[in-house]
Amino acid sequence: MWPSYSQKIKHMKKIAVIVILCSFCFVSSMFANISLPSFFSSNMVLQQNADVLIWGWAIPDEEIKIQIGWDDTVYVTKTLSDSTWQIQIQTPKAGGPYTIRFQGYNSLLLQNILIGEVWICAGGSNMEWSAKMGINNADREIAAANYPEIRMFTVAKQASGVKQKNVQGRWNVCSPQIMANYSAAAYFFARELQKELNVPIGIIQATWPESAAEVWTPYDAIFTNRKIADASLKLKDNKTCTTIPGQLYNGMIAPLAPLKIKGFIWYQGEANVVNARTYDLLMAALIEGWRDAWDEDLPFYFVQIAPYDKYEPETGVLLQNSQRKNIRVMNTAMVITTDITGDVSNIHPPNKQDVGKRLAHLALEHTYAKTNFNVNPPVYRSKKVQGKKLIVYFDNAQGLHSKFKIVEGFEIAGNDGNFYAAQAKIVGTSVELTSKQVPSPVHVRFAWSNTARPLIFNGLDIPLSCFNTKE
Repeated sequence: MWPSYSQKIKHMKKIAVIVILCSFCFVSSMFANISLPSFFSSNMVLQQNADVLIWGWAIPDEEIKIQIGWDDTVYVTKTLSDSTWQIQIQTPKAGGPYTIRFQGYNSLLLQNILIGEVWICAGGSNMEWSAKMGINNADREIAAANYPEIRMFTVAKQASGVKQKNVQGRWNVCSPQIMANYSAAAYFFARELQKELNVPIGIIQATWPESAAEVWTPYDAIFTNRKIADASLKLKDNKTCTTIPGQLYNGMIAPLAPLKIKGFIWYQGEANVVNARTYDLLMAALIEGWRDAWDEDLPFYFVQIAPYDKYEPETGVLLQNSQRKNIRVMNTAMVITTDITGDVSNIHPPNKQDVGKRLAHLALEHTYAKTNFNVNPPVYRSKKVQGKKLIVYFDNAQGLHSKFKIVEGFEIAGNDGNFYAAQAKIVGTSVELTSKQVPSPVHVRFAWSNTARPLIFNGLDIPLSCFNTKE
């Protein structure tokens, strides 16, 4: 006999009550447990000598006790009505390993924590490129990658239309197995820092191949600048990564803030050759947006993209020139790669050792005041016309020299904008230029090609960056 309609309703009500009660118990249980963002975990590195904010979730009004292992201090806080809590702790000088215990309705114990220097390493495929993907001496580098005082965290790929509160990932102790699939540039950066500073180094990799800088930039920073917004429309559809501004920032960078860090390193640009002329404005907005998120003018060191022969004419060098302009942004510096690239048909140069080392040396000089690590490239500063002669002045140019009998790569132009090869003479930290075809010089450019080889060097054998005073 089939049950009546009223019996069905009663049965459904009973089921609904059971489901609600079970759901309530599940939710209560979930929020009763203290939980932390993924980057607060065993094996992590915390920034040394700093006020470090730690945060998480628990049941509203729950008392959270946090006992830190380096001095046994116990911090106490309470969860707010939105289930969040936070506490600021003071870290000591570099050392460890330590533990941190969290006690509320449940208990969490984080172990093998080191105190040292923490850097975020972000960008596109060249920052993501690992030893297993193909670098110089890969097998030897992998086998030697036993550095227990280097810790590595990889942010899982996540695009989002809204700012996320957490990321997926875990801290790992550097070993051959971990290093083999980690950012090679970031690893070599960390290895050099660890060797020179003799402190633990934590590196956080946030990368996505073929990503444009727009998707790493806060959305508002794009659309409050008309030039950047218009240029973003030139981005080509990409099957491997979103092209919607702000989506990787929301999913992979914003959740990390305000984790206490020392600074950022960045290797990206290849996906922006389509709108290269405004890349300097875009990167300035990205840097400002990230610094705003951390509420601190953190150092930002970046890599100029390598020469590559498959870009549309001039687009690669235009991007390099825009990157050069970003050294005007406070507390930034640039690694140049024209002398360490090798095969210009490979958009992923295998020499990641020198890239990482040069990034580390920028940090050692500018952030850690180790003045014997200067790898700043010589860069254009200004020009002056003297009759038929144009004189160009450079920064970081002590010992400026050419490795060829004739000083090559310079072109000058008059008001018509037509460039002609110039006769060049190096005089101290400047270069004097003339050309019979240009009796009244106005503009100058150097190494103006997507595949230009290194031609002029400073006394440290760092090559002069391309530039164009007309762009």
